Amino acid sequence: MRTIRTKKRLTQALLAIALIVAAISGAVAINHFFLAEPITDPVSLTTGLPVDNSQDKSDKEKSKYTVPATQPRNITIDAIDVNANIIPLGLLPDTTLDAPKTAWDVGWYNGSSAPKDDSGALLMDGHVNNTLGTPGIFYDLHKLQSGDEIKIETGNKKDYKYIIKKVEQVPTEQVDMRSMMESIVPDKQGLNIITCGGDYDHKKATFDDRVLVYAVRV
Repeated sequence: MRTIRTKKRLTQALLAIALIVAAISGAVAINHFFLAEPITDPVSLTTGLPVDNSQDKSDKEKSKYTVPATQPRNITIDAIDVNANIIPLGLLPDTTLDAPKTAWDVGWYNGSSAPKDDSGALLMDGHVNNTLGTPGIFYDLHKLQSGDEIKIETGNKKDYKYIIKKVEQVPTEQVDMRSMMESIVPDKQGLNIITCGGDYDHKKATFDDRVLVYAVRV
């Protein structure tokens, strides 16, 4: 009789352990889902200014910068004299889009499309100036016009050309980041860029506008 009771208790204990493991696994899966969900819908460009006020890199330094073969490595916009390395970035803990640490690099959101993809849009950001007031890489982004060209070079030295379709400046609170993850022309891959614009709001510690550029690959 004692052996039967012992086996019964052992069976119950094993069942309890199995239920606990299942519950923990379910909780982890649910937690992962909610943590991952904002990745497809970042909120906004980082409100802060760059933390590094160093000067722009030399052409030699830029040429030495490397990334994996299919990731964007460098961006060139001749119309506003932009030539910058592209830094892969993710989201901050509050799900806002991160931004480069310097005013001279451009950030590529690594949850958006890559140049090799046929759909969606690359989402990039950069600073309009640094904390010293020195113009940053996208100081003249608002001057771009429809038809201007953007060139993206990947880690394997392959070039991709994009033509600008639209440039706009909107209040920060009106920026639709979901649309910034999509191409302005649905059947073509897009490249969307965001930077600060308007006046600096010292109370909010950010600019009151955002300059948005929408381009498509050709």
